[in-house]
Amino acid sequence: MLACATRIRTSSSVRKLGRAYADLAKKDIVFELERPTIATLQGFLLLSDFEATSARDRIGWTYNGIACRLIFDLGLHEDCSRLIRHGILVQADADLRVSLFLSAFVYDRLWALYLGRPSCVPMNCLEQRRPQVASAKSTGPLEHWVALCKYISEVTEKLNGFGPPLDHTSVDILLDLSARISAAHDRLPPGISSKQTSELCVTAYGLNIQYHGIQIVLHRTLVKVLLQHDSSKADGVVHDDQIKNFRRILYDNAVCICRLLLTYREMFGVENFITVMLDNMYIAASTLVSHILQPPIMGEQDGSYCEASRLLGFLTETMRDLPKYYPVVEKMRQTLSRITENTILAGSFGSMNLSNGTQNLDSHSVMANTVAQPVSGSWGSMGALVHDDFLLGQGNLLGDGFSPDPRLTDNLWFPDVTGGLLQ
Repeated sequence: MLACATRIRTSSSVRKLGRAYADLAKKDIVFELERPTIATLQGFLLLSDFEATSARDRIGWTYNGIACRLIFDLGLHEDCSRLIRHGILVQADADLRVSLFLSAFVYDRLWALYLGRPSCVPMNCLEQRRPQVASAKSTGPLEHWVALCKYISEVTEKLNGFGPPLDHTSVDILLDLSARISAAHDRLPPGISSKQTSELCVTAYGLNIQYHGIQIVLHRTLVKVLLQHDSSKADGVVHDDQIKNFRRILYDNAVCICRLLLTYREMFGVENFITVMLDNMYIAASTLVSHILQPPIMGEQDGSYCEASRLLGFLTETMRDLPKYYPVVEKMRQTLSRITENTILAGSFGSMNLSNGTQNLDSHSVMANTVAQPVSGSWGSMGALVHDDFLLGQGNLLGDGFSPDPRLTDNLWFPDVTGGLLQ
């Protein structure tokens, strides 16, 4: 708890204590695993969050996996109504166990989405817990997070290779999933839904941002699938209009994320950003970059480029301010710098020295003398994919024939097939 709390302090001396607190907690891991309690599970979830924002996604994902296994070791997936009837537990205990189970489920699904790895908690466990969830006292935004994460489970199954390969025949399935997610977003109650009011509950910003983020992930996949189909000329059918519509949806959701982040920053300060905002900030930034660098269609005038440039400027400024609180953001900024190298946006996110893999930070860099440079690897959400594609293979990260190394290409644009998030 102390390690996570230091991240949002404005004092640099307090923030530096975060790693020390985390290391102290790690010294008790063996003891806690031999004598696990509910607090042990909570501790591992917090450790996973801390490591994710420190650009250590692999160890963060591992800690989350330990927490999810403790769900079953501690019986949080079980109905405890009989224990209440016999006076062993009180209702408050049961409600706490339900809330913790749901929280771990949400953590599990978000990690699975952003790293493209299998989840730990089976969906049928959630369904078995439904009667207890319904009878528990209101869990507030958590119940809406659980509803969203059910859809996220479907997304990960389809996008991360756990089912049949995606092709143009999958478009209707993905569109149906997108429609159901949009309908669930529309059903959020007043005060929780950004579609109904601008006066959101403080805890609702992350939820709405994630709703828009998952739509971007889905529609990037749709664009990729259709472009691959059209390039193969398998049936002579092209989908230019449909692809254009999907790109518009990508852009609109990125704009919504930016506006929510802008409002949140103005009201609560950049130091109070929550973890889920960081990942979706990257998703929005890469989408705006793609929109700006997309080659214009003949005869089409689109006034959105000015808006996109303005919003990208806001994200760039925010990414310069965030690393002293969340070092992982510097890793995101470095990745975006690589993506935009040798384009009209070169330098927007700082320059990258490709010969030695280091970044030439500008005078606005907030990393110096505040926190340790993120370790080699990747930031904590889909970062393994980004890092491995760029530095190991320089493969098809941004589409066929594209290389992020400016010495190998003189292209000034790239398609928004993946934007550095999904293969």
